[in-house]
Amino acid sequence: MDSDSEIITQINVLAANGDEAADALELIRLEEATHGNDVQVLSIDGAAFNGPVLRELEDPEGLNVATYVPVPDESSSELFPPEAFVEDAGICYDSARASEGGTKTGANQLALTRTN
Repeated sequence: MDSDSEIITQINVLAANGDEAADALELIRLEEATHGNDVQVLSIDGAAFNGPVLRELEDPEGLNVATYVPVPDESSSELFPPEAFVEDAGICYDSARASEGGTKTGANQLALTRTN
């Protein structure tokens, strides 16, 4: 976009199955190279909730762009939801419970038992 006239001067069109998150990297680099801008913040939709792309965007030695992306909702599953598990105090052990005589499962680990 031309900053003086606010006329769109270029667009980038992806295929229907295009990688929007990776394309954000290209657009940031293009903006910085073309206009000499140092892009500092990017707000993008959930397509950018992508670990490698976020790491590259926010790398202090690279683009160093603070990126705001909505966290996706956890997908629903009928398999084993978190509420199907309870802490089994009989086999849980950590340093705070050493006097309870529990069986050690590992440093600061909880033993969980499925309830259904």
